[in-house]
Amino acid sequence: MRVLFVNRKFVKFRVAGAAHISLAANADHSQQSAALPNSSVRHTLNRDDVLQIGRPLYIFVPEQNIIRVVFSQVAELSTDRCWQAKCFLPSHDLECAFMPQLRQDRFTKEWVFVATESAEGPPAFAANRVHKSLAAFDPNCPICPGNEHRTAPEVLRVPAPGKCGWTVRVVPSQCDVASVDKGLVATNCAPHEAGGFVIRETVVETPDHSLSTGNLPEAQLARVWRASKGRFDELSLDSRIGHATIVKNHGVMSGASLEHSHSQVIATQIIPSHVSSWLQQGQDHYRKCQECIFCRMVQDELDAQTRIVTTTEHFVALEPFASPTPFCTHVYPRRHMANFGETNADEINDLARILHFTLGKIHFGLDDPDLTYRLRTAPAANTGIQYYHWHLSIVPYLPPAFGIRKAGRVLMNSVSPERAAEYLKSVRLEEAIPA
Repeated sequence: MRVLFVNRKFVKFRVAGAAHISLAANADHSQQSAALPNSSVRHTLNRDDVLQIGRPLYIFVPEQNIIRVVFSQVAELSTDRCWQAKCFLPSHDLECAFMPQLRQDRFTKEWVFVATESAEGPPAFAANRVHKSLAAFDPNCPICPGNEHRTAPEVLRVPAPGKCGWTVRVVPSQCDVASVDKGLVATNCAPHEAGGFVIRETVVETPDHSLSTGNLPEAQLARVWRASKGRFDELSLDSRIGHATIVKNHGVMSGASLEHSHSQVIATQIIPSHVSSWLQQGQDHYRKCQECIFCRMVQDELDAQTRIVTTTEHFVALEPFASPTPFCTHVYPRRHMANFGETNADEINDLARILHFTLGKIHFGLDDPDLTYRLRTAPAANTGIQYYHWHLSIVPYLPPAFGIRKAGRVLMNSVSPERAAEYLKSVRLEEAIPA
């Protein structure tokens, strides 16, 4: 360890190997120093750790979780052959508060700081944004009824009586039509490049421009998911397709390019790296424990009940134990299924039911936040495997106060999954959304 700069207000370390710092409160301030175990803490420094007035340092303390240390004076600094630095701090200049728990995602193995408490009350979770009032029809919207000529020829239509004649449409995305028609796209064959294509089909979820997925009736959501699964199944049969999924972006922060409620069925020639990673993690656990890690997790959550948002006959909606973002919500089928194509008609209807409830809670409880949901499924070639379990991940984008934070390279979730589940369960929907 090399000391770069020292004065009465600022100490910065450059860590070149194993290094530690010990913080000790003066003995004559025993009452305030009681927050520190044995009046001292030994902390392993990270590269470029900075000790600076007013800048918090997050320290893991066994048996006492995480403490946050803020100090206003460095009285003494010394180093020894063990690369240990000691800062003796007057305890009245030391602020210690119990901070987020450090939790590990059992699938990705990544660590997340999860808040155990927050000064903000539940109403602060709402985005409190100024919402644009949308009309039921927008003449400039390419997927509104009457503008069908502005899209590629539809590949699926769910008919309905009425002026427009449809309730759900599926059309190829314009940018992908040429690629799909030509098949493989030529490249320069540079290292780590390959010819290939992607199929994106837009699912127009409703003729009504003013509605969003969060306030669609349950029956309409069922039509949307039946149409999406039909396209998912057909694309998965294409021998050129390695992986297919369903993605929904709502709002500018999610990257949505259209206001009109829509989702996408996306099929690619390759299997994305994150999908391969999930499959590998699931397979490793199955080899060790002879069980699906996802099935085990769902059962553990049902037993604990502290992070459950809602359940139906076939599905469970929950806040993950090591949720990386506030109100990140996962929906799991109770029946073990690796690929979404294994889902039957009754389960699709029940999926619409639980999404009607869960997305409605997020829509009204969090003031219609921008969000993304994504189907996490094994490739069709892995249908029937015992070590993976498809599920839906819903990620709202909240104001900066409740957004993604980092402590070093570790994500910090400012709303605990337990509190998020409790809050969502408290949101009343009985009169908000028609059934």
